[in-house]
Amino acid sequence: MINLNGVEFAERHEKPAAGGKVGLRAFFYNDGQVVDPFDISAVSIFAYDDYASRSLFSTPGNLVDVEPLMQFGFNETETYPQAASEYEEDWGGGDTYNQASGIFKLATGDFIAPLRLDVGLSGAWETTELAADSVSAATTYIDVWTVKLLEGSNYQSFIHKWSLYEDTFFSITQPLLVKTSAKLSNKHLRYGEVIDLTFPVEVTIENRNIDESILNILKSTLITNPRVKIVKVNDDPALDGGENGWVVLAFTDEQTLNVTADGTILYTWDTNSIPSSNTFGSAPGTYAIQVRYEVNTETIISPRFYVTVN
Repeated sequence: MINLNGVEFAERHEKPAAGGKVGLRAFFYNDGQVVDPFDISAVSIFAYDDYASRSLFSTPGNLVDVEPLMQFGFNETETYPQAASEYEEDWGGGDTYNQASGIFKLATGDFIAPLRLDVGLSGAWETTELAADSVSAATTYIDVWTVKLLEGSNYQSFIHKWSLYEDTFFSITQPLLVKTSAKLSNKHLRYGEVIDLTFPVEVTIENRNIDESILNILKSTLITNPRVKIVKVNDDPALDGGENGWVVLAFTDEQTLNVTADGTILYTWDTNSIPSSNTFGSAPGTYAIQVRYEVNTETIISPRFYVTVN
């Protein structure tokens, strides 16, 4: 799940349900480094069958040349890149086509087109009004990102394939019993690194006699709303925080985390942001890190994992 200004969206790999909320997310890289494109013109949605059976793109140029089912873009008052904080939960509540959702920046090189199928979301293709409910069937789709990577380059089309599902709903005859166990893969970091803290989460369904297809659905969608806490461990009680440490990042601080299809939680930590002062001590040292996440009806907080920053 990805949280966009207080609204949660299922990502493509989480088997999004027909009629729900889907976060169409795209990451952009240049020579292996995450970067912001110079411009993102639009995100267009097509049925995969249409893509497979006929050309949707212009020749030359390879840009979208056919009316899509739905399109995201920017109106006269919005500019690229649009901050995630600008997303409004009540968008799509009206019956006009000026409530189209836009394209939002989550982090460097990380963008999302928030597709809501539970409200009257709308868009436009040239002069044609589009309604998001045309993307309603439980079938396979593509989203096409029309992007200019560099100021002097041409626009290009980037294509992602995904599906909506109806089999994410199920019923069982007993409460769901879920057990999870998280660990931190990182042990030693160098001061100055910007690195992903990686938390693999093992999910065990303890109910017996649950169909394997249900287990597969659950294991890829159970981990939601992850947060991280980082504390500097100070052995010198004269320093701020003393033996309890100095909180570098609290669970309640603004932060962006990702959950992969196998349930691994990722948080990008810029060690350059670690403070250093007479009361804090030097930035290198030992840090205690915890991850918190929601699973089923529970909120889980991991034990402390210790990482050394040299």
